[in-house]
Amino acid sequence: MKFSVSYEHRQFFQKQQHIEFDGLLTASQLVELKQAIESTLALRLAVEESSVHRQSADKLFMEGHDLWRANEAIKKIDMNSILAGIAAELVETKGLRLGYDQFLPDLSRRSYVTKGERPLENFLKSAHTLNEMSGLQGIACGLILCLSEPLKPELVATEHCFTQIPGNGVYISPDFAIDFQKLIPQQGTYLLIVYTEASAYYILNEGDPHAHVLKHLGYHFGDKLKDKLNPVVFRSSGG
Repeated sequence: MKFSVSYEHRQFFQKQQHIEFDGLLTASQLVELKQAIESTLALRLAVEESSVHRQSADKLFMEGHDLWRANEAIKKIDMNSILAGIAAELVETKGLRLGYDQFLPDLSRRSYVTKGERPLENFLKSAHTLNEMSGLQGIACGLILCLSEPLKPELVATEHCFTQIPGNGVYISPDFAIDFQKLIPQQGTYLLIVYTEASAYYILNEGDPHAHVLKHLGYHFGDKLKDKLNPVVFRSSGG
């Protein structure tokens, strides 16, 4: 499916720092993506797929980072040139690379193993921009894809700016403050895809719950992102 980004789209995005697009994922893409996320989470959590939805939001959040590295179906969506192309047009850049993805679970399922292990609760205490929550320098844009709608949409605030329609997506600027507890309806699930500029770096950011993950891939703080580990997902013909 083709999507056209107009001057009005860019103006709205620059002013509001977010914009929603309808039907970014087809019904078949959505089914495949949800199944891929569920199976990858089950593998990481060492549980049956049927019990993934019963896991705490904390576990799902922590294990739901960089899912694309473990599943080709998720990678196909994260690297989709049409989705990345919309982002590139909105931020008016010639090249983007994949920074990371993050599964955003049903927040009504928050529970904790111990008092000291509350990564999601700590993360949700205040609003965060992508710049503040990412261990990457050079964030260009984020895309939040709706995977499932809330069971009780009538309880969601009317000023909600994150879509509740599965398959739709909201592009957000690096400086848009995300209050997850207000902007993501409980019982809904989402996938956040973060794009960086073509030239981006791995940095120490204590606000990132996954600050040290890239070290396991051989990165060190200050390293420039590499094509092999963080591939380019969009490059204009003139870039």
